Amino acid sequence: MDVTVAQFQKSATERIVAKIREFKGRKYIDIRVYYLASISDDTYAPTKKGITLTPDLLPHLEAMVRELNKACGGDGSSREEGAA
Repeated sequence: MDVTVAQFQKSATERIVAKIREFKGRKYIDIRVYYLASISDDTYAPTKKGITLTPDLLPHLEAMVRELNKACGGDGSSREEGAA
């Protein structure tokens, strides 16, 4: 089982992909950077950059993302240092 749940474009040649994977009968959450491997057929391949978690850690990841969002101003945009 290898199911892509969500993805978004990070740059012209990279995207972030969230998948549910199964290994030895156990489910895992895999969030990884993929790079454009072939321009001609728009094929992306995974990099080593990413994390794999067990589903029981998902609430901790969600809490971390909420904290990051708050630290960035609550709307996902970055705050400039010294800006009011």
